[in-house]
Amino acid sequence: MSAAYKKVDKKVWSVPEVTLEEGRTRKIFLSNSLDILPAVPYTLPPSKDGKNSTRKWLNNTNINLTGFFKAEEMSIFERTLLQIKQVSALDLSEFGRFKNTNLLDYKTATLPHTFLAKRNVLVPPAMLETVNVLIREMLGNGT
Repeated sequence: MSAAYKKVDKKVWSVPEVTLEEGRTRKIFLSNSLDILPAVPYTLPPSKDGKNSTRKWLNNTNINLTGFFKAEEMSIFERTLLQIKQVSALDLSEFGRFKNTNLLDYKTATLPHTFLAKRNVLVPPAMLETVNVLIREMLGNGT
């Protein structure tokens, strides 16, 4: 075995270079960030009926009875409501109720309760006299 030192890598000195103007990072802060987004069409296409939601169900909700909302607002609201209804796994009329169809059965491990007569209980010496009195009273009462 030789007692030679380990070879150490030599430090590499970086060479300064000039980057192109396009390669630099520019940070632009907009006054309104919504200017970048594409324009949303003003009128939405009519919504389709799904498995959980139908046009009949939507008409039964009676949301715009007084005519307060505009037609465009109602179409946006109906579309959102139908999408929420389609993604919900449970029927909204059954909220707050627990059924076997919605929840899986599970078992909880329990230990059987054994009364004091079936097992030994350690009594501290200071409490021995009071415990004896209580046991004699219980036996005298028949409980």
